[in-house]
This record gives sequence, C-alpha cells and structure tokens, in this order.
Amino acid sequence: MSRHKLGKTCSEFEAHLEDFVSNDLSSPEQERIVAHLRECSACSEAVALAKASRRLMQDASEPVADPGPFFTRRVMASVRAEEDRAAAGSGFWSPLEVFSLRAAWTAAAALVLLLSYGAVSGIPVRPPVAEVRSADLVGLFPDPGSQSVNPDDVLTYVGEASHGQ
Repeated sequence: MSRHKLGKTCSEFEAHLEDFVSNDLSSPEQERIVAHLRECSACSEAVALAKASRRLMQDASEPVADPGPFFTRRVMASVRAEEDRAAAGSGFWSPLEVFSLRAAWTAAAALVLLLSYGAVSGIPVRPPVAEVRSADLVGLFPDPGSQSVNPDDVLTYVGEASHGQ
C-alpha cells in the first residue's frame, strides 16, 4: 500500500535509508523503517540498490593481488617500444610526405576549381578538333598504291626526295 508514485521514495524516510543500510540507527528507528519497507516498494527498491552499491564499492576498494616482479619491466618495455615507433615516424621523410600530400590536395582543388569555372562560364571542356580536308592530304602523303614495295625502290625514293629542304 504505497502512498506515492512508483520509483520515488518517501520524503520522511529518504534521509534515514542510508543510515539503515549502514546499520547506524537505533533499534526503534530501525524497526520503524523495516515496517515501512514491508509496505513501500519504492523505498525497499532504494534500499536494495543502496546495498548493492555499497557491496560494489567495498569490492572495488579491496587490494589487488601483486602483479609480479616482471610487471614493471613489461610495462616499461612497452612504453619504450611505443616511443621508438613514434620517433621512427618523424624521421627524414616525414616533411617530404607532408609536402607531397599538401601538393596533391592543392592540385585536386585547382582541378575542381578549373572544371567548375569551365562549366559555369560556358567554355567547352574539350577544344574542337580541326577538320582536315582530303585535298590537303594529297600533297602530304603519296598514294600508297602507286609505290612499290621493293626495299631498293624505297631507298631510291628516300634518296631522291628532298625532305625538309
């Protein structure tokens, strides 16, 4: 028969619950709280929680077993190994790595800016390809059907032609 909402302790007993858990109350007060705890589920839950918390705190404060004589050596060896790994990372090549990373990011940002500028300003992404008329090709390249395939004729043709003069 609880006179309050579930989860809230009674204000008249709330101040005494911690003393009840630690057995610091006189007998009449302790009997009065025991009688109340039989009726009030919220206060009995609060006492159970306080007792569990007290046990956890006592277990946590117990001394831990000795880790052994080599514990300090293992820990210090691990610390030294970690320091050596950290020192090796900041060697000769570290500034070059930082510079190359910054240069790569700068180039990527410049490329993005140029492409976005080209898209916004209407500049074509690819320049147009120049058209070559077939009449222009006649003077540049001789007809392959009229040439002989004999290697001596090719050497003669190359010798007779004035290439670049």
